[in-house]
Amino acid sequence: MRTPRTKTLAVGLLAAATLAAAGPIQSALAFISPPLVLVAGTQGTGTVVAKGAAVDVPITYTCAGPSSMDVQLQLTEAVGRRTAFGYAYANVPCSGQTISTTLRVQAQPGSATFGIGKGAASLNVFGFYCTTRTCYSGQDTFNSTIKIAK
Repeated sequence: MRTPRTKTLAVGLLAAATLAAAGPIQSALAFISPPLVLVAGTQGTGTVVAKGAAVDVPITYTCAGPSSMDVQLQLTEAVGRRTAFGYAYANVPCSGQTISTTLRVQAQPGSATFGIGKGAASLNVFGFYCTTRTCYSGQDTFNSTIKIAK
């Protein structure tokens, strides 16, 4: 008989394998420490929207243990002599399944607008899970370069 810890580890390893097989995930991170599993990745691309005021970045994630997970994406891009930078944040539901969604990174006030090129992305996940006896928390960050296109 599998214990909850073994089952959660199996879900985490399956999630990591599913993300790897799902396609070109350029940046991926994983925090696997049963009973907490947090896995996320970008697909290495972003799409400029609203004349550069934002970039839509597709991500894929899996989490098990907590009911939700926090995902933050920071994007920085050199645009001429200026720098465009922005953040996206989402609290996403955890089901143990692999889910795809898109985060909209808004250019911050005072920064340049985003353009076509390459940007430095920093993807961060955080989650916690409590039982009647103890609480578990996990966090991980992965830095990568993504292609920003129209």
